Amino acid sequence: MELSLWVGVAGLILTTILTVLVWIIAKTFAVPMDFPLFIDIPVGIALLILAVLSGIFSMCVLNKEPAGGFTVMSSLALDAKGLGKAYKIGKLQQQVLKDVDFNA
Repeated sequence: MELSLWVGVAGLILTTILTVLVWIIAKTFAVPMDFPLFIDIPVGIALLILAVLSGIFSMCVLNKEPAGGFTVMSSLALDAKGLGKAYKIGKLQQQVLKDVDFNA
């Protein structure tokens, strides 16, 4: 939830920077633009609330159940057959497969 708040804050900072750049460009070409604070501040607060609510709802969905439900797999989903050779490197043993055939 805290991450969604920081994402919302970063979005508002980036929006402010881009809005000021557009305002500067518009001012150099004598295009009138107005950003009244009595509109800008409530919109910014509403966007932060929306970001926090998005984080809360995403956490609620993640806490319900894992993807695919609670079923337990009775067998392996992937079976690999092929030639194998084991190499010993120090205390570890690494197995390398060649000409592997996968069955799903």
